[in-house]
Amino acid sequence: NRQKRGKKPFLASPLPDPALAPNFNFNVSHEGDFVVLASEPVAVCGVDVAAPDQARRRRRDGRKPSIDEMLKVFANVLTPNERAAVENAAGDDEAKEDVFRRHWSLKEALVKAMGVGLAMELNRADFECEDEGAGVRRVGT
Repeated sequence: NRQKRGKKPFLASPLPDPALAPNFNFNVSHEGDFVVLASEPVAVCGVDVAAPDQARRRRRDGRKPSIDEMLKVFANVLTPNERAAVENAAGDDEAKEDVFRRHWSLKEALVKAMGVGLAMELNRADFECEDEGAGVRRVGT
């Protein structure tokens, strides 16, 4: 395993039959008790996992930051559409945090697939998430 520009790991040894996987890619993510590994024989891939309760870690005083506080911290990360999706999520701050975490994970997975890391301006990628459990689609960059 070696790294390409941007520190994206790649398989250094050739596969026994490169025709089966002409552009073998893999990516790993972990957080809390969760680990995910993705691989793809042809296309680039990136993956990110967001463990529950990791986005709004408690402060020293024991209080979780509010969604408004989080949105201020991440103001340059979310697009206006993504910010509106977080703000308009039905339910309490936990539900809004879930929407935020979904968008953050999509952005991290994208930059990992591209191999550029967090050097990319994350607000250049705009994601729209469908209903819970229905899947996710990338809508623009």
